[in-house]
Amino acid sequence: GNPLTSDTSFNVDIVRKNAADTVQAIFATTDSVRTTITTDFKWETGEEYAFTIFGGTLHDIYTLTNDTVKFRLQVIPKEEYGSLKIKALNLNANCPVILQLLGGKDVVIKQMIVPNNGIVNLGLLKPAKYGARVIFDENGNGCWDTGSLKQLRQPEKIIYFSKTLENKSGWEIEEDWDFSSAK
Repeated sequence: GNPLTSDTSFNVDIVRKNAADTVQAIFATTDSVRTTITTDFKWETGEEYAFTIFGGTLHDIYTLTNDTVKFRLQVIPKEEYGSLKIKALNLNANCPVILQLLGGKDVVIKQMIVPNNGIVNLGLLKPAKYGARVIFDENGNGCWDTGSLKQLRQPEKIIYFSKTLENKSGWEIEEDWDFSSAK
């Protein structure tokens, strides 16, 4: 989605199914581009929750607002997740490099800028098979851009990881991705 306006924070009533009560939590944008909403609410393992973000609560930089959105979730124990770390080796780039973790049909699950040390910690993930790709973000806008015939500009370069990444419960997986042969 579009970045939200600066300093976006709002209260949400959260219904806890097992406890049969309602608690209030503060949600806010915390990332620099204001596209991710987080909360410091203490989710309890095994508990089921429901909450609603009502229409007009969120405003983006283009003055658009959200529709009413209802969420239901269950907190899964950490032991049922695995973690994934990718080490980008010989990555000599003159621009920001975006690593995208991909689910089925190339759906982006997570996206991170590759830091100078080349180590991208993707954190806890559901057990599944994933793909990965990097985008050489030549204009630094945080997304892939097509080329322009009129401006004689090529599309930004994308490289796909050659292996499927299989994440399993309780596993900590580290993969090396060598870019020495990438052109």
